[in-house]
Amino acid sequence: MRLEVQEILNNRPDLKAFVRENPKWYRSLSRDFQSIMEIEDESKYYYGRTLPQQMNRMRQQLQMVSMMVAMMQAMKDS
Repeated sequence: MRLEVQEILNNRPDLKAFVRENPKWYRSLSRDFQSIMEIEDESKYYYGRTLPQQMNRMRQQLQMVSMMVAMMQAMKDS
């Protein structure tokens, strides 16, 4: 593997862990240095760091808080 790729992976522990969990990327990185961009995109999706995934998590948390508030009010009213 090229030294540049090794440096990038050493500086980004999340990418390094992703490559270790998905060994097909070792082959891809050793053949084509430009695939590092694809790995970044894939790792974001894998770890749930894309904007739609983050928005979905936020929406679920807001729904849970709303439900808790509704339960508290129902308990207070009865």
